[in-house]
Amino acid sequence: MYWRFTITGIVQGVGFRPFVKRLADKLAITGSVFNSEKGVEVEFISDEEKAHLFHKKIISEKPETAWIESFDISILESLELENEFVIERSRETAALALRLTPDFKLCDSCIEDLKSDSRRQNYPFTTCTTCGPRFAIAHGFPFDRAQLSIAEFEMCFECEDEYTDAQNRRFHSQTNSCKVCGPQLFSFPEAPSGTDLIEETVYQLTLGRIVAVQTTTGFLLMADATKDEVVARLRNRKNRPQKPFAVLYRNLDLVGKSFKIDKIQTELLSSAIGPIVLLEPSRDNGLARSIAPGLNEVGVMLPSTPLLYLISKGFGKPLIATSGNKGGSPLISNIVQAKILLKGVADYFLYHNLNIVHPMDDSVIRTLDETPIIIRPARGITPNYRSLTRPSKETVIAFGADMKGHYAFFHEEKCYLSPYFGDLESYEVQERMKFSLRHMIDVLDLKPKELLVDSHPGYFSRNIAQEFSIELNAPLKNIPHHHAHFCSVLADHNLFDNEEKILGIISDGVGYINDEKLGGAEFLTFENKKITPLEGYPFYPIIAGNKMAKETRLSLFSIHPNAHAVKDLFSPSERELYAKLRTSSKGLIRSIGRLFDAVSAQLGITANNSYEGEAAMKLEGMASRYLTSNPEYAPVHLNVEFNFESFLAEIEKALDAGQPKSEIILDFTATLAYQMLTYASLNRCNKVVCSGGVFQNALIVHYMRLYAQKFQINLYFNTSSSPNDSGIPIGQLFYNQYIN
Repeated sequence: MYWRFTITGIVQGVGFRPFVKRLADKLAITGSVFNSEKGVEVEFISDEEKAHLFHKKIISEKPETAWIESFDISILESLELENEFVIERSRETAALALRLTPDFKLCDSCIEDLKSDSRRQNYPFTTCTTCGPRFAIAHGFPFDRAQLSIAEFEMCFECEDEYTDAQNRRFHSQTNSCKVCGPQLFSFPEAPSGTDLIEETVYQLTLGRIVAVQTTTGFLLMADATKDEVVARLRNRKNRPQKPFAVLYRNLDLVGKSFKIDKIQTELLSSAIGPIVLLEPSRDNGLARSIAPGLNEVGVMLPSTPLLYLISKGFGKPLIATSGNKGGSPLISNIVQAKILLKGVADYFLYHNLNIVHPMDDSVIRTLDETPIIIRPARGITPNYRSLTRPSKETVIAFGADMKGHYAFFHEEKCYLSPYFGDLESYEVQERMKFSLRHMIDVLDLKPKELLVDSHPGYFSRNIAQEFSIELNAPLKNIPHHHAHFCSVLADHNLFDNEEKILGIISDGVGYINDEKLGGAEFLTFENKKITPLEGYPFYPIIAGNKMAKETRLSLFSIHPNAHAVKDLFSPSERELYAKLRTSSKGLIRSIGRLFDAVSAQLGITANNSYEGEAAMKLEGMASRYLTSNPEYAPVHLNVEFNFESFLAEIEKALDAGQPKSEIILDFTATLAYQMLTYASLNRCNKVVCSGGVFQNALIVHYMRLYAQKFQINLYFNTSSSPNDSGIPIGQLFYNQYIN
C-alpha cells in the first residue's frame, strides 16, 4: 500500500526529517520525507500494520523541540520511490500553511562540543538540529538552508559529511557550520590580528566596562552584575534610572546558589525557549543592590547561544544582559546601527557577520503560584501562538495596542504573533514593525480580508494599520481594548463554545472606552457569543492627560483629593491648579493600575513611574519581602465600599494608626481581590476570566485564587498569550472571529 503522512506544527528546523528517516530505516520502510508549505510530508510503501507502527512511533518518539499540531493519513494510488528512504528537497505546492520555527536555546550536547570537540571547541556559532537560530535568520519558508542568511557561508567538506550522515547529530542541520566555514567574530575598536576576541571581551568586562555583544537575535549590553558602580554607569548611559536589568548565569547550579528556584522555574530556564525567568533572590546573592531597585524578583537567564555561554564561562560571575538599545529605540541588530546608537553607552563592541533578518528580544516569563505567565513574548515563543482554539480560515491581521508593539495574523488556519518590538511611541519601533510585517506579507503572500485595530483613535498602531489598509486594499475594524483582553484568555482556554455565562475581570492601566471615558477596571460578561459591559467601579477625573500615568500623586489627587498626603505632595499653588483641572476635566478614568499608583503615592513608595508599572511592582516587592519574613501574616480586609476613594480613606486610617506599610499593602491587595470576586458571585458567575497587566502581580493572583475556592469559582488567566498589551492582537483576532 502507498501512504502519505502530512504532519503540521513545529516540525521544521527541529531535526524532524532526519528523525523520520532514521525511524524509517529501522523499520525497513522505503519512501521519502520532505518539507512543504503544509509542514512535513512522508510518502512511503508499507503494509497496514507497519504503517500504523510508523505513525505511532513518529508521535511518541518525536524530537524534543517538535510540536505536532495535526497528523493526517491518506492512502495513495501510486508513488515513484527510490530503493531506500530518502530526504528530498522541499516541494512548493500551495500557499504556506506551516508553523514557523522559533529560535532555540543552546542545548547540552552543543555545550559539550564547546568544551571538547576539536572542530567546535570555543566556536561561538555551534548549533545542531535541536538548537540555534531559526526564525531570526529566515528570509523565507519552508525552513531550508537556502532560505536562511547562513546560506552565505558554504559548508566545508567536514560539515557537509555531518550534514549527509544519517547517524550524525547534525544530519540535515540547516544551520550547520564550524570554525573553518561559518560566521566569524569581529570587534570595535578593532583588536590586533590573532586576538582571542572572547578573551578580550571578558577582559573588558573585568575592567568594569560596558560591552555591546551581538547575539544571533540582536545586541545585548553586558556588564558586571556584582558592582554597583558599574550598574550605576550603565543606568546613567542608558537613561534607565530604575527599570530592572536581567542577569545571565552560566548554569543552573550557579542560579540555585543565588536564588530560590522551584521545579517549574528550573524547567523554564532549561527549556528550548530559554526565557528570562523572574526569580526571588536569596539573601546572599552577590548581586549589586541596584540590579532591580525595590523589587522582590530579578530576571535570570541561562546562555541562549554559544557566544553567551563562552563569555559567561570566561567571566565567571553573573553578567547584566539587557537589550541593546537606547531611549525607547528598538533592539539593534547590526554593527552599523550599534556604532551610531550605542555611542557613549558601550565601551566595546563584539559582533559577527551573520545577517539577522528578524531581530528580537529575549522572552520574559514569570511564575504565579507555579503557573507560567508570559510577560514578554519574543525569542523562543514567537512567531507562533498555540492554543486549542481553532483560528479562522480567513486571513486577517491585527495591529495590537501601543505600549507593547506587536502584530498578529490568521493565515491558513494558523495564528502567528510577531516578536515584541517596543513602545510604538518611538518612530524607529514603528518602522521596525512595518518592515517585519511587510516581510511576512511578501513571504506568506498574505491577502487579508480585514485589518483589526484598537478602538483608541490616537494610537500609533492605528496609523500603521491605516497605511497598510491603503497598500492592501483591506478595511479597518475597531476592536474594544478590554474586549480584546477578555478574548485572549477565552482563546487560551478554548472557551468560546462554553454555554455558561463567563465574567471577565479586566484590570490594567488604561484602555479606550469612548471619547470621554478610559477604562482599566472593567467587568464584562460573555454569553451566547456576545460580550456585554457591566456597571462597576465609578469613574474619576483625568488630570493633566498622559502625565497622570507618570506622576503617581495625580492619581491620588484625582481619586481622593482630600487625602492627608496631598498636602505633602503638592505645593499650595499646585493644589489650586490641579483642583481646577480636576473640576473642569471632561475626561474620566477608572483604572486598577492608577489605583495602585495612588496607593503608592499615599504610602510614599513611588513618586514617578520611570517605567510601566513601576509603582505597582514596588508595592508588590515591599509586601512580598514582608511576607517572606512574616509568613504567618493573614491580611485583614479593609472596610470599603465599591469605589476607589474608600480604599484610600481606609489606607489613610491605617497609616494614621501606625500600621506597617507592608501590611497595609497586603490588606489592600487582598481586599481588592475579595471585592472583585464578590462581584462575580453576586452576578452568579462561577467561571471568571482575569486579564490585563494588573494580573502580572503575583500577590493579587494569589489572593484571587485563594478566595475563588471560597466562592467556588473557576478562575482563568492568560497562559498562551500575555495578560498585558502583548496579548491584545491575539484577543483582537479571536474577538473578530467569535464575537464580531
